[in-house]
Amino acid sequence: MTIDLVKHQDKKAEILMLLYNRAVSPGMSFYFRKPNPMKLEEAKEIIATGQTYFDYLHGRVMKIDLAANTLDTSLYNRDNGYMAAENMLKDFITKDTNEQVHLE
Repeated sequence: MTIDLVKHQDKKAEILMLLYNRAVSPGMSFYFRKPNPMKLEEAKEIIATGQTYFDYLHGRVMKIDLAANTLDTSLYNRDNGYMAAENMLKDFITKDTNEQVHLE
């Protein structure tokens, strides 16, 4: 599935923070996991480096690319649970725009 991010290009740090805080640490990546949730300031610093693709981040499986106008959630959901990304971002996107999340 994909989520339309056209109206949320300026909120990539918030999206990264929300998905990171929901992500799991499978297998040996547990040893690299930061125990505390990511704060918005840390997410902004990461986005400011220009990094947009995240395979693993601090031991948490992400598999997301924030470079495009859409967010492909299939790999994130495969590793973090059915509709994990959509459930995490639905309230954020709907609250911000008073629109429904666009799922394909």
